[in-house]
Amino acid sequence: MRQPSKNIALLEIFEEHADPLVTETQARGLHRELTERHVPAEPSYGSSLAVVVASGPAVAALVECVFAWLSAGPGRTVQVGRGPARIELPGPSPEHRQRLIEWLMDHIEPPGPESTGGSREELA
Repeated sequence: MRQPSKNIALLEIFEEHADPLVTETQARGLHRELTERHVPAEPSYGSSLAVVVASGPAVAALVECVFAWLSAGPGRTVQVGRGPARIELPGPSPEHRQRLIEWLMDHIEPPGPESTGGSREELA
């Protein structure tokens, strides 16, 4: 059986009181924004995306996209997961940004030597 990549995170977005079709449309917009930043992402189901986080620039782009989406309206939450490990971000605070960066660095396989990785401080 093929093992899933250790560089893939599942991103799920939620908006309080939003119709599921609205959040699905928002997920497609987030997908478009990530791919424009050269971060491989595929719609998974509904308001979820599978995101390949294989370099420091991909981590930085993911963090920026997540926080732009969180900042765009009240009642928004993002969950990022890999296997059973998950982090929930209920808002766009600096503390949540740092928690996401640390979570990604701890749960996603670090970039290989061919990529331009980044330290936690560089990504913050």
